[in-house]
Amino acid sequence: MDTEIRLVKVEIEVETLKELADRNMTTIADNAKAIADLREALDRRFSEQQTKMDQGFAELRKEISSNFKWMMGTFLTGFFFLLGLLGRVAGLY
Repeated sequence: MDTEIRLVKVEIEVETLKELADRNMTTIADNAKAIADLREALDRRFSEQQTKMDQGFAELRKEISSNFKWMMGTFLTGFFFLLGLLGRVAGLY
């Protein structure tokens, strides 16, 4: 009789453990799906950020190029002005 009681207790414990294991597997599967969805959302967001950064850098390069042209034009104008002024003072023309 004592053995039957122990056997019933063990069977109850095994059933409880099976139920917990099934619940855990369901939870793990749900969590894996949620993690995959989150990873996909993060990848999409990082891709959008990368695109915006690339566009910003392209615009920055264009502005730098334009500013460099203006700076060189201003520098050369000043240089040739001083060169002409020196030529005029020196009596070259």
